[in-house]
Amino acid sequence: HMQTARVPSNAATHNARIVMCAKRGRMVEAVRVFDDMGAAGISPDAATYSALVYACEKGGRWEDAVEVFEAMQTAGVAPTAEAYSSLIRAFEKAGLWEKAIEVFEEMQAAGVAPTAVTYKAVIQACKKGGKLDKLETFERMRAVDMSC
Repeated sequence: HMQTARVPSNAATHNARIVMCAKRGRMVEAVRVFDDMGAAGISPDAATYSALVYACEKGGRWEDAVEVFEAMQTAGVAPTAEAYSSLIRAFEKAGLWEKAIEVFEEMQAAGVAPTAVTYKAVIQACKKGGKLDKLETFERMRAVDMSC
């Protein structure tokens, strides 16, 4: 596809295609792009895996998001804030507030700084589960400059 259009076939172009598919809700196509990447001998990087976790989240497929996230770690690629945030959002959408908090805690233990998107996803997950009283995140947010 990309070679006939004279677009370079590299990680950046594949990552952009995966994100584009995700934004359009085309998770199956995003996975196909990921598979094409491997077939072309292009190694996925942190941005690739993050984009694929995002595609799974957008597609409402939290189980697949977990699988991709774990594959990322197995491949020795350190998860990004974007990958963590997408996984947390996937759990939030599925109503799995406990899993969302668990991933948030793993993120912090790994030394990955949460973003405003991360905090919003955790808060939404707890709100959806009726568990705002369980959320210690508000205290953590006060310690971080969350201004825009």
